Amino acid sequence: TIQVDKTRGAYPICTCLRRPTSRYATSKTNHFSHLSIHQEITGRTTFQRTIVDEKVTIAEERLKKYGFSSVEEFNSFRFMDHSLGFFMGIARQEEYFRNTLFFIFGDNGVRGRAPHMVKVEEAFQLLHYHVPLLIYGPGLIPTGKVFNSIASQVDLMPTIAGIAAMPALNTTLGRNLLDTAHDSRRYAFIESRRGPIPIIGLVSESFYLEMNADGTGIELHEYYSDTPKTDVGNQYPDKKREMSQLCRGLFETSKYLMYNNAPLSHSQCKH
Repeated sequence: TIQVDKTRGAYPICTCLRRPTSRYATSKTNHFSHLSIHQEITGRTTFQRTIVDEKVTIAEERLKKYGFSSVEEFNSFRFMDHSLGFFMGIARQEEYFRNTLFFIFGDNGVRGRAPHMVKVEEAFQLLHYHVPLLIYGPGLIPTGKVFNSIASQVDLMPTIAGIAAMPALNTTLGRNLLDTAHDSRRYAFIESRRGPIPIIGLVSESFYLEMNADGTGIELHEYYSDTPKTDVGNQYPDKKREMSQLCRGLFETSKYLMYNNAPLSHSQCKH
């Protein structure tokens, strides 16, 4: 849990927008649509559906190059981006917009081929876990910046508390992505199932470690290798040991926290 001390003054409003990154978000109609919002004199909000014919076609070769499986999937992503832009257009007209930070992220990626991505992501189906994270707030962030560090969804709440300068006690596994004190140890933990025993993995800046949840079958792979399936654990024994211990530790700790991480009161947070 992230416990925020609400007695320390005013902070920016933080809004989280989860983008459905799954290919199954496709629209089965022949057009896009959005909701036009109109404010009546009475103060009640009404919604008017507007049809926008903007579906496009694109060569299959170009689709495959960027990891799309079909024109329908490509158009569903365009519809998602259109909807996000439409929402921001409405928000921009509101007073709260200048004091709001929008955190935009996906819940999951899409399995499949993506030739423009590093080969390890396709080889181990890591594309399913690769999602965008955008922090948007023109009234609070004057210029844009790209961060190329390893991140995970568990890092989101600590980052929100940190960027909004809110005093908070973090009892989760996540870390503030903007805190440079953690830059030398950035990892992303993942879990998947391909059989009776869960598969757990750990992504670092240069390696991907994968193992069975019971501690067997440990393999270390170079993240940017042209032969990502090659196990390089014997070449980097110290890195294999370090990452396997951390991976297993995160897995067991996450199970413990499910039953032993009750929210604290604000008075307890201050101590």
